[in-house]
Parts: sequence; C-alpha cells; structure tokens
Amino acid sequence: MIVRRAGPADADILAALNSAVQELHVHAAPEHFRVVDVSAVAAWFRAQLAEGATAWIAEEAGAAVGYALALTRHRPEGVFGTARYYIEIDQVGVASAARRRGVCRALIARIRATARAEGIPQVVLKSWAF
Repeated sequence: MIVRRAGPADADILAALNSAVQELHVHAAPEHFRVVDVSAVAAWFRAQLAEGATAWIAEEAGAAVGYALALTRHRPEGVFGTARYYIEIDQVGVASAARRRGVCRALIARIRATARAEGIPQVVLKSWAF
C-alpha cells in the first residue's frame, strides 16, 4: 500500500471514496446529512485543496482504497483556552472492500508524520458515533 498526497486532479477520486462514507452518514443520521451529487463533492474537494486543505489517498495495486482530508488550524488564545496550532482530520474513509487491512491506520500515520515534519504539535480527530 502507498499513501500519497492528493492534488486537485484527484478530486473525482476523493469524491468517489467519500460517497461510501456519506451514505453511512445519511443512513445513520438523515436529520443531519443528505444524499449528495458526486460532481458537487468533487468541486468541493477542489475548493478545499485550493484553500489550503491537504488530502491523501491510499492505494493498493494502483487502486484508490482510502482517503483523508486534513486542515491546519491556528487558534489564538481566547477566553476558554490557550493558543493552539494543530492538524484537524476533517474526513477519513476507506472503501468497504479494503476495510480492516490497516488503510485508515496508514492514512493517519502519514498525517502524523506530516505534522511532525512541519513542527505541528497536535493532530486532532473528531468523529460521529452512530
């Protein structure tokens, strides 16, 4: 398996991988999530990458099997907390046929390595529980 950084040309791949994750969300919490148009999601990924988000794609035998989207955050000190500099994992998903084979672990390891290399002290992941 390889994990590579994704670029704008990968937006359709990211959108396709996202569709399975989105279906799970829609099924589990339709009051919060909706069925989306894959082409609109691809455009959204292109915009996110253009605005500074970073995405990675995991591939096995040349096929995309997982992805992650991360945002670098700078939060100033405020009333409730200290200043923070961190990477937030906004999305992570693995194709159903590739689950339970370490794909997500490899994606998160790449994000953590990126954070270390860039001197970013924290990686944060928030998730929905269904």
